[in-house]
Amino acid sequence: MRKRIVYFLGIALVILLTYSLSANYNQNSAVGRSRNEKPLSPAGIIILGGGLSKFLQNPNLEPSAFPNSRVSQAIALAHAYPDAKLIYTGRESPPGPVSILERVGIPKQRIVWEGRSADTAQNARFTAELVDPKFGQIWILVTDDWHMARAESCFRRVGFDIWPAPVFHSGDQHPWTPYREAIGRVVYALSGRCSR
Repeated sequence: MRKRIVYFLGIALVILLTYSLSANYNQNSAVGRSRNEKPLSPAGIIILGGGLSKFLQNPNLEPSAFPNSRVSQAIALAHAYPDAKLIYTGRESPPGPVSILERVGIPKQRIVWEGRSADTAQNARFTAELVDPKFGQIWILVTDDWHMARAESCFRRVGFDIWPAPVFHSGDQHPWTPYREAIGRVVYALSGRCSR
């Protein structure tokens, strides 16, 4: 009986910890600190992989059909900053993101695809190896709002000065997503993969 009580207390403690992290997300995370002003001349726009399959499966589908997606937001930013590189980071099935980005008018020479990474820490590390961020450069980071704090932390750790551009979702995410992400942030912080 005593072991069972300790077990349930442990579970409750984990739930409270993850809830606290997720509940304070907008106040303490990169999203909460997102600057109102736009960067003048970013070196590049980094889009974390995900959500590309719908475009690959439907070649005639326009990104504007999914305004609340990483791909659509990154494309809009790429058009707003025509001199910035567009870096897509993450493994994808062939032919990958290049053909989709070209289809919406982004020249191939602007597109960089980092296709080795399988998680957020690798996204940051492998992208840094490709583009070699320099002091004073601003990099726009595009990912989901609930994922931005961990992603920004990982990219800053490897030398990027990040301007966050989170993709906000109006209640369409799984209810457990904030808890799962909070656990991921704790694991990353404890393992030293990201700074928080």
